[in-house]
Parts: sequence; C-alpha cells; structure tokens
Amino acid sequence: MKLLATLAAALMTTGVMAGQYSTTAHGKQSTGVQRLAGIPRGNCDQCHSAHGSDGQYYDFALFEGNFGAAKNQLCYTSGCHDSASPKGVYHGPTVYATSAHNTDPNAFWPGPSPDGRAPADSGNCANCHDPHGLGDNAGLIPALAVAREETLCLTCHDSNGPSMKDIARQLSKTYTHRIADGVMSGRHAPGEDIITTNYSGMKRHVECVDCHNPHKLPSSVTHTPGTNTASDVLKGVSRVEAQYGASAWMPPAFSPRAANYVTDTRFEYEVCFKCHSSWAYGSAPPTAPSGGLETDQSVEFNPNNLSYHPVVAEIKNNSYTSPTATNGNIETMESPWDNGRHDTMYCADCHRSEVDNETKGPHGSYNAYMLRAATGATDNTFCLKCHKASVYAPSTDPGSTETGSRFDRQTTGNEEANHYFHVIGQQARCRDCHAGAESGTGFVRPGSAHGSNRAYGFVNGAKIRTFTPGLCTPTCHDHEDYTAGPE
Repeated sequence: MKLLATLAAALMTTGVMAGQYSTTAHGKQSTGVQRLAGIPRGNCDQCHSAHGSDGQYYDFALFEGNFGAAKNQLCYTSGCHDSASPKGVYHGPTVYATSAHNTDPNAFWPGPSPDGRAPADSGNCANCHDPHGLGDNAGLIPALAVAREETLCLTCHDSNGPSMKDIARQLSKTYTHRIADGVMSGRHAPGEDIITTNYSGMKRHVECVDCHNPHKLPSSVTHTPGTNTASDVLKGVSRVEAQYGASAWMPPAFSPRAANYVTDTRFEYEVCFKCHSSWAYGSAPPTAPSGGLETDQSVEFNPNNLSYHPVVAEIKNNSYTSPTATNGNIETMESPWDNGRHDTMYCADCHRSEVDNETKGPHGSYNAYMLRAATGATDNTFCLKCHKASVYAPSTDPGSTETGSRFDRQTTGNEEANHYFHVIGQQARCRDCHAGAESGTGFVRPGSAHGSNRAYGFVNGAKIRTFTPGLCTPTCHDHEDYTAGPE
C-alpha cells in the first residue's frame, strides 16, 4: 500500500491526473513507452512496478533506479533513451554523459514551478523533463519539458538561478535575438526540420536550442579566438553549409544539415546562415530589430568579394593587414589577431554584449545591431576594438614616420592624405571612408561592414563617391590624388 500511495502521489504532483499524460510522447497509445511487449504502450507499468522489481524497491515505485548513484538509469533503459533520437535533439547517453548539463554540480532545477530539486539531483533528466508531462496556459509543454521554450533555460541561466552564466540579463537589453520578449513564442518545434519555411515569414524564430543543444553542451567553451571553427557550444544543432563558386557578390550553394547529420557543425557562420541569409527568406528579407531590412550575409561574406571580414575565409594577402617589410613590420591588429598572420573570425566577435566579461555570444547588447561597441557619428570605438588605434587613429601626429598603414604620410607623401589628419584632425569616423554604403549613395547601409565588392580595403564609405588606390573622390572635399603603397 505504501508503494501504491507513493505512486499515486507522484502522479498527482506532476499533473498527470489532469489528463495530459495520454497526449505526451511517453503516454500516447500509438507511440508511447513500450518496455514490456505484453502491455499497451504508455501504460503506467512500462515504467512503474507497484510490487518492486526483482526484489528491489525504488523511489516512485519505478522498476529501476533513476536518482542518486543510479542517475538516469531508468531513462537509459534499452529501447527508451539508450540511443540518439531520430532528429538528433538527443545524441544518446554517451554524449550526454560528458555534457555540462550532466557534469556541472549546478545543473539542477531551482524551482519554484515546478518544485525545485536538490543539488544532489544535478544532471538528472528530471531537472528539465517531467516524464508525465506538464501544461500551461498554451497547452501541453512540448518535449515533456518542465517549462516552455526560453523559460526552461532562463530559470537557471539568470541572476537567481544556479548557473554561473546569466544569459537572461543579456536578453533583457535593448538589442537582442528577441528570445525573451514573447514575439516568437510557439514558433519553434522540437526536432523541427531544417527547411526554409521554418525560418521565414510568420515561422521565423530563434530559441536557445536553435543555436545550442542542451544534451551536448560542453562543460567549458572551446572556441579558439582568431578562428571561425565552431566551438562545442554550437555542436549538435541544425545549420546551413555554404559552398562558394568563383563569382563575387553572389550567394553560395546552400546545403541544410540536420542536427544528426553525419558531420557536426564546422563553422560558426553555418548556424548564423540558418536565419541571416537568403537561404531562409529568399528575396523577401525581414525587417531587422535595429531597423531596416536584413541583408544577405552569405553574399556579404563571399570570399570572392573585393573586401570582406574573414568570417567565411581568410582575407586576401595584403601588405598592410599583417606585419611585412612593406609596412615596417608593424602589427596593425589588436589581440587575438596580433599574431602576424591573416586569421578568420566569429560573427560573435562583433555581435555580442558591450560588457567584455559577460558570457560571449550574440545574446544582447545596448548597442544597435547587437554590437559590442557603439558606432555613433564620430565614435570609432567599435572598429578600434580590433584595429590598432596607434595605426589607424594615432593620438599624436606621426609625421612621416611609418605607422603600419597604407594611408599614412610616409606612404602617401601628403600631409592631409593620412589617418591622423582625417580621424583626429577632421574628426572623421571610420565608416565615412570604410564599410559605409555599397551603392555609393552616401548613407551607412546595414551590413556594409560585412563585405563589399566596390573596392579593396573596404573603401566603400558613406562619403566616398569613387575610389581607386591613389585616386579618391569623396563628398567632403574635391578629388584628391596621392601615392598609394603596393597592395
């Protein structure tokens, strides 16, 4: 009787008595749990044994231990969660065993709804999943989760939760991926297919699990700065691979890959292209939260373009972007790119919190376009996060001394054709001359800092009418000739 009472109490506290269980993945008669072939799928006896199992008695009248030293053993039973799920949302017990949600002692549900679990239960499947299902005002919560969508993640990943990573704070900022503002609620489906219609129109969305697989997340971030190789926090999710031909300013051939594709995520941009490319929205780009239409980043980062930030591929060899005899062997980049070579980069090197010691990633910023620094009318702080101020915005006049730039007096022979005169003397912003307007119409176009096919060196600034090395016609002064150094 004691076991039966325990079982009944367990069922009542999970909401199964409200009739939800029969509609869950565990309880459906057509697809539910079937450990024992002789009884219907989803029957209580598939997981519970009122009289014990082989003389053993377990919590909640389970047929196998699932807590304490027997953590998740019932869940891993043969025929249940002992192998990967069909869509790759769950990659099996071996992968989960090394994930942060299994190994981190802080990975336990804090409550209050449903009730919190003890630290001793860290890593247990039941921290995030209720085997009987739970509902809210919107109906049954998918995937047997204890909370819906971002609420599940942010209950732990906030200032009050057990996690050391406060992502909720970043998502509360002015410019975010809009995970937490409710606009996209209900659009994501667990295990959704990697097809364009799931990422465009009224189904366009982003949830935490679109970028992170909670069953595979590592206990530490392994991204190597100065590379575009996907870190482990981006592994095990769907993405879009890109194969570029020989043409500039064109989208690549796209290859959508499911979360369980034979090879895992290779590069960070593959996850970003899932939403931020014409693969998702075709010829009808959506409006960006920061204003204006979104741009096709797969076109902008095309490595055949005359200029591009090295998100997809290294930049073309250039005598001034890394130390060479031509520029006096002067390093032009800040750490971690100050290593004498042409590196690649993450989208998240620019799009992330404005607070450097917050968790990295494009979660939120108080700067438009989720940038790590402002890009105001005369504010070059953003560009100088990576490009050395001593080279591109020297505080004192270097005269004819080599600064490392192609555009200094030592190279041009002109006291006005140099960075010091423009940036310090005239208070020009970087984007007046660089990465401003792809069309040359004089305004700063969103995405123009990603790539351009107008000129080398990103000389497609908002105030540049025409440019070839040594010949510049801007809107702020007359045509100017000067000596340009070698490419």
